Amino acid sequence: RYSRTLGKRSSGVYDLRPRNTRPFPLRKVFSLILVTLVFGGIFYFLFLSGHFEIKSVDVEGIKTIQNEEILAAVDFVLSQKKFGILSLKNSILLQEEKLQASLRESFPKILSIEIKKISPDGLKITISEREVSGIWCGANCFYFDEEGVGFEESPRSVGSLILSIVDERKETRELGDTVLVMEQAEFFRDLKELIDNNFSFAIKNFTIRGNGGIELLTSGGWRILLDRNASAEFQLSNLKYIFDEEIKTRQNELEYVDLRLGNRVYYKYRDY
Repeated sequence: RYSRTLGKRSSGVYDLRPRNTRPFPLRKVFSLILVTLVFGGIFYFLFLSGHFEIKSVDVEGIKTIQNEEILAAVDFVLSQKKFGILSLKNSILLQEEKLQASLRESFPKILSIEIKKISPDGLKITISEREVSGIWCGANCFYFDEEGVGFEESPRSVGSLILSIVDERKETRELGDTVLVMEQAEFFRDLKELIDNNFSFAIKNFTIRGNGGIELLTSGGWRILLDRNASAEFQLSNLKYIFDEEIKTRQNELEYVDLRLGNRVYYKYRDY
């Protein structure tokens, strides 16, 4: 026969819950302290001890960008904090993509960039710079590369030594913007190369008219009107034919030659 001592009765209900009066085991307290110390030690070693702090940055591949400017831009990114307390100088916390994006934004002249950790405290940054393909002038002027990206401010230039494009659409561009789509940049490069290799005249500049038409100003002062949607080689082959068969030695008397109508070529001499 069993019996139980009932708790204090309240409103006709007895409290039958067992009462645990045993103290919290000291072993659990020590275990909790030990786990905290272990994880705290690991955290300190990885993030606060300085063992993984980036102390050296090697930059390779730059030609015109100053090494000091790259290092200053890298230091600016690494000096930032994660969660407000952890320095990005820690190689474990370093985000290569974020550093790459920051450098590209600061230096539009960068074509490609590769970042490698070479030791717990070192970085190796390999950079490839954009190369000048020509000068584009709209509301402002930029050097652009073969991809049509304007990467550096330039003077307004008219001459045959460098591909010079005047964009009369007057669209404003910023450093790092695409001033010409790649197909357009390739079209103008092909034109310049074909003319340099096959004709006695040179091109002072190429003009994109407000309606999108293409016009070339020659060293002789006369103009060539082109269809931007037709092959550069095809249009200049027509020009070559007209020169050989009709214009011949009267080249410097020209006002313009219109190559926009396929196999039909129109030309006009100056009125003196």
